Amino acid sequence: MNFKKTLVFILLLLGGVVLGALLTTVCAAVPWLSFLTAGQTIGVGSPNPITIDIGIAAVSFGFSIDVNIIKILSILLCLWLYKIFSKGL
Repeated sequence: MNFKKTLVFILLLLGGVVLGALLTTVCAAVPWLSFLTAGQTIGVGSPNPITIDIGIAAVSFGFSIDVNIIKILSILLCLWLYKIFSKGL
């Protein structure tokens, strides 16, 4: 994969994540579309991060991903768009 294809892939993937987050907010307000916001939070240290306290310093670790139907669909849409647009790159 050359640099241009990689950059387009990353931008479309990030666009899919942002679009999914935006659509989640919009669909949560519409009663007949609220089923698209059903999902799960997956991660380590979620909702409370893992904390290591050694007296003079404390370090907290945590990582979580919020997955729902509309986010998955928007990411798949952007990956499909990448497949179409990457042929010309």
